[in-house]
Amino acid sequence: MASLDLELSDGTTMPQLAFGLYLVDKEECAKVVKEAAKAGYRHFDGAAFYDNEAAVGRGLARAAAELGVSRSELFVTTKVWTTDRTFDDAVASVERSHAELGGDAPISLALVHWPVPGGAHVEMYRALQECVRRGLVERIGLSNYTPEDYEELMA
Repeated sequence: MASLDLELSDGTTMPQLAFGLYLVDKEECAKVVKEAAKAGYRHFDGAAFYDNEAAVGRGLARAAAELGVSRSELFVTTKVWTTDRTFDDAVASVERSHAELGGDAPISLALVHWPVPGGAHVEMYRALQECVRRGLVERIGLSNYTPEDYEELMA
């Protein structure tokens, strides 16, 4: 049987199957996250834009306390939204996400959620690099990019 983990460029692995948190209601989110962990999910895919990260953090804490799932077993993804276009705003977004998700461990993966026309996503990516240096995030990447968007970033 094929592995359900992907090997990343840094040599670590990421579960391919993630529990998506988009449109999960804040009132139900902590319970939903704990139940997903109980069902075996180990990757939780969220974003600042989803406006439920504090509840996700509570669900992760409940999974640890009630199910014995350690935070090191969980791969947590967040994304910086397009409104956080400046370096400082993008760093602040990751700081908020880190705190809301529990603040006890680095976020597994932070992504620029969407490329922003005019090059703002370049500053957002630089901010994510700073968040790695500060220990808020373990690894970074991109979401919803076309080859042209990627080329602009690399330039």
